Amino acid sequence: MEVSTESPNTECIQLNNLGFHRFFNHGFCNPMPWVKAIQFTWSLLFLKLIKKVGHKVTTDVGLFTIREEIQFMPSVVDYIKYMTSCTQPKVQKPVKMFFTAASVGKTSSIFHVDALDSRDKKILFKSGMAVVSVDRNTRRPTPLPATFKTMVNSQKTPPFQWTDLPLKSIPTDAATFSWNGRVMITDTDANGHANHSLFVLLPLECVSRAMAHGFSTTLDKNFTQCIVKKISFLIVSEVTLGQTIKTQMWQTNDGLFHFILSVNDKHAAYVTLSFFLKS
Repeated sequence: MEVSTESPNTECIQLNNLGFHRFFNHGFCNPMPWVKAIQFTWSLLFLKLIKKVGHKVTTDVGLFTIREEIQFMPSVVDYIKYMTSCTQPKVQKPVKMFFTAASVGKTSSIFHVDALDSRDKKILFKSGMAVVSVDRNTRRPTPLPATFKTMVNSQKTPPFQWTDLPLKSIPTDAATFSWNGRVMITDTDANGHANHSLFVLLPLECVSRAMAHGFSTTLDKNFTQCIVKKISFLIVSEVTLGQTIKTQMWQTNDGLFHFILSVNDKHAAYVTLSFFLKS
């Protein structure tokens, strides 16, 4: 693992393959290794930036993702095909993860994490996330360090191009599929709340189960051959360990898959997925 500084508000980390060859051989559709890599990258490198401005990190404050979007580039399809075609246990195709703190408000910030194929010099994905700083004891938003805010906002960083927010209601004429999943301990953070990656994992599982039950979609019948093109989600309510999340899914004419995740009929998150069409 190699960590380096690119600019005052950008850090990067090079990871050797991130174990992708162990996951992709079991299905091209699984973006969870990428999601986990994003989470690891921004968690580690955010702490590095905070320490750079002289702020002491404490366990009383946590950062919670409320919105995230990951846009995979066509180059990721070639990367995955290459990884799945390799039989050697070690493939020299490392991924360089760039973390950038883009803008900081009073209690929230926008972070970018982009991935580069270090060997072929191709961007694999671009992502953006909106996070809020929360006091772990009161569960209320708390200000980010003033020195961190000054450092980040003094840099000229291109804004992340957010797309439209996920849909928050199901069209009356839409065919839907529902599936229930329980929050397990492996899905939670130190406070027992669902990690934001769960809001990607459950929709993927819902699509797989829907297709297995004959629900009509525009995807190939073999879901394991599908590659995710874009993920977008908005979290509106915390979910805790042991709760059951109801995932409702429908597809629109533009090929997008939409999801509403609820606990006891209270909406917890809205998610949109799209897939690369099979070539």
